[in-house]
Amino acid sequence: MKKPRTADYGLLALTYLALQEGRVCYRNEIARRFRISKAMLAKILQRLRRGGILRSHVGVRGGYSLARPAESISLAEVLAALGVELRMPRLIHPGQRGAQGVLPGRVSAGLRKVRKDVHRLFSDVSIADLVQE
Repeated sequence: MKKPRTADYGLLALTYLALQEGRVCYRNEIARRFRISKAMLAKILQRLRRGGILRSHVGVRGGYSLARPAESISLAEVLAALGVELRMPRLIHPGQRGAQGVLPGRVSAGLRKVRKDVHRLFSDVSIADLVQE
């Protein structure tokens, strides 16, 4: 399972916005707070906006806010919007060479169950869960 820096920064921004209780926040404010490149944060915030997780506000008082209550935004949804795929490592069958792994049936079925359980876990955790004390 790969979790690039994009996911870390996206989750930082979302938890920060959740704690602001509906206040519109500037991109520069978030970037400064977490020492994230403004350019990188802009890309992340746009992905989250396109994914229906953030609302952008145009104008002098422009910025970003959560598009929905934090309780209704799951980690799985956030990762999907950011293009982060939850996947298990590829295992190579003993004796096989190369990058294409072939798993014996029982191992492969076990990994499918793990992947399904991990996805369910990420679907059950919301941004609100991350900011609870």
